Amino acid sequence: MFFETLKANLLIIVFFAAIGLLGYWAVVSLQVDPDEFESQLVDVKPIIENDPAGVSESTSTTPSTSTTTSSSGTSSQTSSGTNNAKYSEIKSALEKLVSDNILMKAGSRGTRVGTVQQFLNIYNGTDSTIDNDYGPTTENQIKAFQKAEGLTADGQTGPNTYKKMIAWLDKQ
Repeated sequence: MFFETLKANLLIIVFFAAIGLLGYWAVVSLQVDPDEFESQLVDVKPIIENDPAGVSESTSTTPSTSTTTSSSGTSSQTSSGTNNAKYSEIKSALEKLVSDNILMKAGSRGTRVGTVQQFLNIYNGTDSTIDNDYGPTTENQIKAFQKAEGLTADGQTGPNTYKKMIAWLDKQ
C-alpha cells in the first residue's frame, strides 16, 4: 500500500512537471519580438483601382522664370520656384501618390503615410514624429487641412487632397 501511494504521488508530480514544462515552452516560443513587425511594414496599396475623372493628369510644378533689368542695364533671371527647392522632394512624392491613385485612411501604414505626415509637419509648422501610421492625429490634421482648403473634410487622403497639398507647397 505504501508503494501504491508513492507511485500515485510520483505520477502526480511527473504530470504537473510535464504541464509546467509545456507551459514554459509555449510562453517562450510564442513570444513576439516587436522589431519583427517593424521590418514587415509595407507601403499602402491603392484602394482605388479605376481612374476617376480628372485624376489622371498630374499637377505641373515647373517653376516659372522671369527676367528683370536693373537700372545699371544688367539683367538677372529669377525663379519663382527657388523658395520651393526645399519642398521638391515632398512635392515629387505627393505627385507620385496622385499618379498612383493612392487612397489612405485611418489604419493605413507605410512610407506613403510618412509622406503625408511630412507634409502636415510643413503645413502646421511642427516637428512631429513621422511614424508611418495613419492614426487619429494624422486623420484630424488631414480634416483640418481639407476644411481649410475647401475640400470635403472626411479625413481620408486621395488624389484631390494630394493636389491641394502640392498647390499649397507651390504657394510657399
